[in-house]
Order: sequence, then structure tokens, then C-alpha cells
Amino acid sequence: MVKRLEVLDVAKRAGFTFDEARVLLQGADPDAPAFTSVRDLAERKLPEVDALIARAQATRACLLTATG
Repeated sequence: MVKRLEVLDVAKRAGFTFDEARVLLQGADPDAPAFTSVRDLAERKLPEVDALIARAQATRACLLTATG
């Protein structure tokens, strides 16, 4: 149970929705191997994370300019 709560906490801090976190915990398709569900989720989530990183880098650049 503690491990499941840790996974939920990490997923929440990483910006995963509750449904996405559920995939990490149990897989979306009970007939598919767990790694397939996690891989599919990662493929869908990576572009979103890349965009978030790009926005954070742009914000950082603006802040560095403002402090310089």
C-alpha cells in the first residue's frame, strides 16, 4: 500500500492525471502486459512534458535576462 501511495505522489508531482496514475499502478488493459500500458502512456505524455520543459526554459531565460 505504501508503494502505491508513493507512485501516486510521484505521479501527481509529475503532472499525471489520476487516470494516468492508475495506468502506472495497474495498466489500462488488463489483458495487455503492464509494460505495454506504461509505454503507451509514456509515448502520449512525453510531448506534454517536452512542452512544459520548453516553457520552463523560456521562463528561466527571461528571468536571467531580468536579473542581468
